[in-house]
This record gives sequence, structure tokens and C-alpha cells, in this order.
Amino acid sequence: MATQVNGRSKAYDPGLTNTLLSTKLLSKDPFDSILPPSYIRGNLGEQYVVPLTSVIAMYFLSPDRRSATSPILHFTRIQERPPFNQLGFDNEDPDQVIANLNHDLSEDLARKKAAGNLALVRLVGELYGEKHYKINRVLTDIRATLYYRVLERARKASGLEPHELTNVHPEEVKRAIDYVSRRVASTRYLYDDQSDAYRNVRRNVQAYVSMVDRLPWGDTDKREAKAIAGRILSALDRLESNLIPSSDIKKEIAPLIKGLHTSIDEIVPNATEYMRNPRAVLGENCVFPFKDGESPLLHMLGHKQYGLFVGDILAFSRDLEHIMLGIANFPPKLKLQDGADNLRIEAVHTPSQQHKAYEKARTRSYNGREWAQDLEHRAESGAKEAPLVVELHDREWLRRVITDFTNLTAPSDSDHEAQWKWIISQYDRILGYVGPRVEAGLVQELTTAMNSPDRRTRESAKLLLHEHKQLADILAGGTGETSIWRRWLPGNVSLI
Repeated sequence: MATQVNGRSKAYDPGLTNTLLSTKLLSKDPFDSILPPSYIRGNLGEQYVVPLTSVIAMYFLSPDRRSATSPILHFTRIQERPPFNQLGFDNEDPDQVIANLNHDLSEDLARKKAAGNLALVRLVGELYGEKHYKINRVLTDIRATLYYRVLERARKASGLEPHELTNVHPEEVKRAIDYVSRRVASTRYLYDDQSDAYRNVRRNVQAYVSMVDRLPWGDTDKREAKAIAGRILSALDRLESNLIPSSDIKKEIAPLIKGLHTSIDEIVPNATEYMRNPRAVLGENCVFPFKDGESPLLHMLGHKQYGLFVGDILAFSRDLEHIMLGIANFPPKLKLQDGADNLRIEAVHTPSQQHKAYEKARTRSYNGREWAQDLEHRAESGAKEAPLVVELHDREWLRRVITDFTNLTAPSDSDHEAQWKWIISQYDRILGYVGPRVEAGLVQELTTAMNSPDRRTRESAKLLLHEHKQLADILAGGTGETSIWRRWLPGNVSLI
């Protein structure tokens, strides 16, 4: 047997394994894209077999993520990127592996249902123990679930379409919050929401077992895969016979509902003044990308709720109990890497979407730096790798704004020209925040990628390096004459 290092043989090639996993997981052939336990063990390590096989089974029939990317590919990319890019840290701790592979499960498989989210957090705890219940709970953004239900209720109660929400009164939004609070904990719905979440997972796992029987695997792989699936089904049996009572649901969501109300009071201290000029509550950086007709209050409420969610993760990392249990650093380390992968794969083209992605990245980066400083002050073992994790995130944030700049099409009107100027201003702002070290790291990564054996990787790196150079020229007072979009701009447009 080969000598094992962190559960992998010394012959492990992160680049090769990354390519093999990506190829298989992107395959449209279900016989190829389902990884047998022996393949996982041989290419990733023993600590991956149960959690990766489990998430493959639990997601089996579920649709792709909003980025049209396989959730399993997303999870494994988070795992593989540090060794693949030689970033100076890894995700090889068995508890980090479990946390990473399950971090989206509770939201993905119980969409927009808070009781369903909490039910699936319990499933993770049932499978992996109390500490993973705690980790998965803080990583599950139930604040976002409640926020989107509030949006839906505010629209329905107002009898308006989404694009007509601008002048919804703050008290109407508060009534929507109270309605959602009652609905989530109502016995009429909460048991159904939990049962639906469990049935969704059960259906996926049963379909996985049926597929395993048809796969051209050896008997050992089939027995092992079905045993892992059977463990999930047994956990579901136990949980379905003991659903979370209304009192516990109310206790869970009470601080989150309070956070929504408090946020509204902070955003709108005077409702009368707000109704006279709703856009006055927008942050300075929100003004241009603000979508016409969107509610300024609900826009800012979205920012606030994400900030509170990431703040919950930072608070988790500071809790003495979590520090003593050795689990304090898993959530912040994962959230930064999760955000980094999302920035890379979820590129969008409207200013509103870009703005939200940039603001979320800023929030994660700020809290990540706080986390890294905490570790340094406590002189913990993770103090050396925390800044590297933050740097990975910030590098992807900078790459994202350059990519968005590169993807802009030819301007057709003055509003479009304004978008281009705004993207340049965002690049300037983000670059000023992340600093020259992050910029140099991204340039080095792209320079290395230009020697990749993959043609698309080489071409993408070349384009991003070129546009990075043009952005630098523009910010220095130049014209960016060779930029791919510069030739489309009217000669009298001032970019600075």
C-alpha cells in the first residue's frame, strides 16, 4: 500500500485529480458522473468516502445550483483549489471535509422553508454528531430564507408586481415580517415543511440506490455505496418520527425576526421622510446599480441580513465553547472559500447583480480579516493559514470585477456607458481594499495559467491579464486604448 499523507498517497497529483474529478462530475452520463467509493478513496482519501458518497446520494435528483453548476462539483472544487493552486493551506481535516461537503445541503434541499432548513441541519447532526449540527446550523443562512419569504409576502400583500415595490410603506414590510414569523412556526405548515424536506432527501437517496444497482461497478463498491445510503435512510426514519416542535422553531427564529425588525428601524428611522424620498436610504455605492422600481428599503434590508449572517459566523468563531471543541474555525474558513468559488462561477452581467456580489464579498472579506486577527491575538495554530484563506477570497473578488469588465458588451446608450464607468470605479474601490499583495498574487496566478495545457485556461488568463493592464492604465490617467471595449466608446466619453 502506498504511504499515506493526509489520507492521500504521496503520488497524489492535485492538478491531475482536479481534472479527473471535474471531467467525471461534469459528465452528462450518469454512469460516469457518480463516483464509486473506491474511486473516491483512491483519488481523495478515506476521510472523503462517507461524506462525499452521502452528498452525491442526497443531491441525486436535485437540480443544479443557480449557477447551473453541479453542487458536488462546487463542493469538490472548494476542497481541491488550495492544493491545486498551491495556496499554502488545505482542507484535509476530516471535520473540515464534512463541513465543506454539507454546507449548502440544508438550504439547497429545503428551499425557502425555514422549518425545512432546520430539519436538514438536524439530519447533518444525526449523521455526523452534535458538533456538525452546530457547524451546519451557523452555515445555513436561515436569515436569507426568512428575508425572501418577507419579499414574497410584501409583494402579495401589496397587490403589486416586483417592479412596483418602490413605495411600499415600512409598516407594510414589518407586517410581512410578522406574517412570515407566524407562518414558519404554525403547526399548519411547520410539520409539512419538515416532512417535505425529509421526503425530498429520501427520494434522492432511493433513486441513487436504484442507480447503483445498474452501474458497472464491482460488488464491493455497490455494497459500500448502498450501506452509506442505508445509513442516511435510517437517520431519516428516526428524524421523521420526531419532528421539531413549534416551540423550538419559534426559539430558533425569534432572534432572526427581531434582526429584521431592528434592521428596518435602522434603515428607516422616519417612515414619513422615507416615503417622500425612498432612494435617500441607499448607500453611496448602491445608487448607480439600484434597479429601477426595486424597493430601496428591501434592497438595504438584503444587505443588512447578509451582514448579520456573516456576523453570526464570526461570532461562532469567537465562542469559547466552540474554541474548546476545536470547531470554531471551520465555518469562517469555509465561508471564505465558498464565496471565492461562487465569485468565480456565478458571473452575471447586470449592475444590480454585480453590486450585490461585490457587497457580499466585501462583507465576507471584512469579517474574514477580523477572524484572522482574532487567531493572531490568540496565537492559535490556524493563525498562519487564516490570512491565506482571506487572500484566496480577495483574489477571486478582484478577478471577478476584471471578468465583469471583460464581459461588457459594446455600449448602446448613455446608461450603458455609465455602467462601464461604474465597473471601473468598482475595480478601483476593490483594488484599494484588497491591496497590492492580492493584486500581485492574482497576476502571478494568471501568468502561471498562461502555461496551462488547457487551451481555454490559457486564453482566459491572457485576456484577464490584458484587461487588468488596461484598467491599470485607465486608473493612472491613461486611455486604455488597446482594451477590447475601448474601440467602442465614443471619443468624448470621460472615464475618470
